[in-house]
Amino acid sequence: MTKLTTWRQSLVNLGSNTLNDNDPQKRVVRGVNLIALSIIAVDVIIGPFAYFISHNPRILAGILVKPIPVVLALLLNQRGRYTAASLVVYGLISLATLYYGCLFGRSINAVLMVPYLMAISLFMFNKWPLRLVSGGVAVFILVFLELNAQHQYIGSIDATAAQATLTKWVAYVAILCLIIATYHLYSKNYRVLLNQTREYARQKESESENKDKFISNASHEMRVSFKSIFAIINILKKRVEPIHSTELETIVNDLQTSCDISQNIIDNILEYEKIQVGINTPNRKNCFDVRIVFGNTTEVYRYLASEKNIRINSRFDKSLPRHIVTDDIKIRHIYTNLLHNAIKFSPNDSEITVSVKNSPDLVFMVQDCGEGIADPTRIFEAFASTNPDGLGLGLYIVKEHVQALHGQIEVTSGKEGTMFTVGIPLSAVNQPAAILQKETLP
Repeated sequence: MTKLTTWRQSLVNLGSNTLNDNDPQKRVVRGVNLIALSIIAVDVIIGPFAYFISHNPRILAGILVKPIPVVLALLLNQRGRYTAASLVVYGLISLATLYYGCLFGRSINAVLMVPYLMAISLFMFNKWPLRLVSGGVAVFILVFLELNAQHQYIGSIDATAAQATLTKWVAYVAILCLIIATYHLYSKNYRVLLNQTREYARQKESESENKDKFISNASHEMRVSFKSIFAIINILKKRVEPIHSTELETIVNDLQTSCDISQNIIDNILEYEKIQVGINTPNRKNCFDVRIVFGNTTEVYRYLASEKNIRINSRFDKSLPRHIVTDDIKIRHIYTNLLHNAIKFSPNDSEITVSVKNSPDLVFMVQDCGEGIADPTRIFEAFASTNPDGLGLGLYIVKEHVQALHGQIEVTSGKEGTMFTVGIPLSAVNQPAAILQKETLP
């Protein structure tokens, strides 16, 4: 097993050893190698089973051809032809999606691979022309598969209802395996980014300009990539819900929770960098339903809280107007950070209370049952967290957003827990011109 792990790791690192650890291209090279190897692994494990279901030689043809471009991509990375290697892997996945989508028809829902293709294109290619071309390829595949399903330009395999069902499940497993492998890649990149962020924070003040530029660019790229991952997860949730598979639902929920947490940390890093370089984000004047914003954010973190058996109790005062006008993005960011902190520092089998009221400002309180804060005077400073798992930016961003909205924040802490109270001036409306519709965050 040790030799197999070493051999796999050497293939993943192929072509990246000559690059600097801080070079983003190194992570792209390793990611392309990992995706290529994942394709082979999926073929080896699931391919024979798919052939056993249908006994069609065209399935074996696809399985036998795939190793050729995979080996070519690995060799190109080894020789430093990184863009060419990425194009080969992206082309392989695109052609495989088109091939098997036409071969099996609607029974495998190959269109689920389209958002996946868009996601990996953002990771593989740094130049926008290549991203636009790869995105166009994904859209073409989507359109062609839909037209082929209606007009049968390319005939699909004849299959019984039982074979079609089995084939669909095999396809779901294959797609999920690729998504998990890719998410592992994004997660690993995030950990590298986090370590580099901490290292840059310890550098001399004279080097802060380079640190700011690096973190801002890296955080922006990660934010774009995560939006694509969320699109994939939302599609999977819609596909899994009618199936009533507890195991698949758990996997998808775990993926979404991990993405939500990582996305919030990245948002904090990016907001911190904007503040440091003096970029002031103007306050938005949006009309929205305050219960939807708080309710959706609570639902996102309720799954995370359930892992510690923490109950989240939400209370909305009757005097609270249904629609208000203020910056909904800053409000959501403030509440997300406070709720995330409350879950992080609350013990197992406890509860968190969230109260929202109008008096006449928008006032909301987040109270936990933790051990309390030893020094409440420093909690709003950047990097002041004593938790090794956090950056210590959450409450700093909260304070900056509250001040930007001309509001106030207070904290009371003791042995029975900590309560944050936020007051934001707002304008109530009776007939809103536009309402923020209910959505799945983020």
